[in-house]
Amino acid sequence: MSEDTPVLRAEGLVKTHHGEGAPAHAVRGVDLSVARGEFVAITGPSGAGKSTLLHLLGGLQRPDAGSVWLAGRCTDSFGEARWAVERRKAIGIVFQFFNLVSNLSVADNVELPALLAGVPPKKARAEREALLAELGLEGKERSMPGELSGGEQQRVALARALVNHPPLLLADEPAGSLDSKGTREVMRLLSRFHGRGQSIVLVTHDARLASAADRVISFLRRPHSRRRGPGRRTPAPARRHLKRAGAEGLTVPDLRNMRATLRWAHSDLRAHRGEALFLVLATAGIVASLLLATALFGYATNPWQRTFAEARGAHVWLHTVPSADARALARLDGVSSVAGPYRTESAAVAARGTRASVELRATPDLPSVGRPLLTAGHWLEPAAPDGVVLESSLARALLAEPGDTLTLPGTARTLTVEGIADSAEPPVPPGRSARSGVGAAVRGARPGRPGHRAAAR
Repeated sequence: MSEDTPVLRAEGLVKTHHGEGAPAHAVRGVDLSVARGEFVAITGPSGAGKSTLLHLLGGLQRPDAGSVWLAGRCTDSFGEARWAVERRKAIGIVFQFFNLVSNLSVADNVELPALLAGVPPKKARAEREALLAELGLEGKERSMPGELSGGEQQRVALARALVNHPPLLLADEPAGSLDSKGTREVMRLLSRFHGRGQSIVLVTHDARLASAADRVISFLRRPHSRRRGPGRRTPAPARRHLKRAGAEGLTVPDLRNMRATLRWAHSDLRAHRGEALFLVLATAGIVASLLLATALFGYATNPWQRTFAEARGAHVWLHTVPSADARALARLDGVSSVAGPYRTESAAVAARGTRASVELRATPDLPSVGRPLLTAGHWLEPAAPDGVVLESSLARALLAEPGDTLTLPGTARTLTVEGIADSAEPPVPPGRSARSGVGAAVRGARPGRPGHRAAAR
């Protein structure tokens, strides 16, 4: 990227939200250019479309019209997977409510984006230690997010966004849920990183935060009116009543009645403590019994759930880069085991006049996580390099059995069905034909454009 190329450019962005009522035009034809090292603040009233614009710039939402360029690259053709890679390497995002992973420690929250980007664990640990030290969080590495103050959680979120040194930082109301002290701390940190050449786009209501920016862009909310219907207006007394209710909320008599009810309930519980305790325990027992019965009934009537439990199904599937060390994920709190990564490749196979689009996954050894449950035949053997184990639904679609031969249309290559297995992966939603069948395991997959996937529990 040359010095003159903007780190971020947007042209003609349009986004409309469609709900139960009239369409809400959140972003209308916005043009924006952010130079390298520039700090841009976007201000405006609630509902003006500031956060929606930030989500469009970060690929969290797709625009109805217009285009976004990152470092001179047009993102019109980016899919969800490509946007995820960009957010991992080129864009850091800080949210108003932190969005930290609650069951991961501070250290794991900061290291996770680096590990997913393929950074060696030793280097990821060093980056994390340097950032936490600079942000004044030494000694908090083993703490959980719930044990931190709001300001400390926001600093952890800022460290997570910057651990991969992204060229662009997007901040959506980073001080919106903080007190004045936390707001000053966020302002100081953003100014410090901006002084080192960090490009920042900040959405804020706070004039103090906006004052630290090189450029301030103000959004205005366009006034609009709604009518009850053709030629119909709300009567004047009703309008006065609605106005009073909207401005004041509950009236004084309402609040007095609520306080009286609470005092009566408190006195009654104190006078009948034994009955109250019995009622609470009985209610808790009934709720627990209902939850247990629901879980058992769902397990008994849901074949996929049974398969998931027996196959030690993966709770998380990750798309990784070839150099990623998936085994590093096993060191994170809450991760019991990891399998993979596996090379994957999309292809088409045919048998007995039936053709299906599949995903070939190179898993020569039976996986420890998300392992297929063989229902016929046997697992792959080194003596059969072109062997394949088919997922059950794909085998039924192709009318394939162990010993049958599959062809790869357009090539002279063939695959031999060694076995059939039930998959522990979630069912494919209706209309998703790209994975109507899954090749559970393949040896000797033909060259193409492979991806990598890792499974974790």
